[in-house]
Amino acid sequence: MSLTTQQQELDDTANAVLPVLYSSTDDEVGIWREVLASKKTNTNQGSTVIVLGDNRCGKSSLLARLDKSDRSSKPKSLLGYRVLHVQNDARDASYAYQLGTAGANLNPSELLQIPVWSLDGNESCASLLKYALPATPSEVVFILSASIDNPNLINSLKRWANVCTEQAQKHFSKEDLKAGRNQR
Repeated sequence: MSLTTQQQELDDTANAVLPVLYSSTDDEVGIWREVLASKKTNTNQGSTVIVLGDNRCGKSSLLARLDKSDRSSKPKSLLGYRVLHVQNDARDASYAYQLGTAGANLNPSELLQIPVWSLDGNESCASLLKYALPATPSEVVFILSASIDNPNLINSLKRWANVCTEQAQKHFSKEDLKAGRNQR
């Protein structure tokens, strides 16, 4: 199997959107939570990135632009998952990196795969973040998104920062959070 074929298969499985659709009954929500809990992701290859923000602030557009995917083909989900491929840019001696989708495959041994989760723009979905958070806080990067058209831009960012803080405090011990802060 060629490297290109392997890469395409990885792209097809890694960029799948988890089927967490809006549902109305507690039984349906419980089923989807079980599906999420059983979902195994390989987060050992890079820090986990979690993108948060209000509805229609550009989260999906940003991620689609980064991995050059067609955003319209993805169904709406509460918690989306994809992998960004980042490669060493051999044309730049300063060890610059580029997204693997930016051009030809440069050097597969220098490929970094970054798991990216995106949460629906509804704060009530924040409890799903426990499925996206890695083992230690030093392995997660939160990206807060907001639309410049939003008159409450600062309040929106503060709300999502509070969501990050609350979920991190629920998921990680105080010692882990302190160690993570000290690693900056």
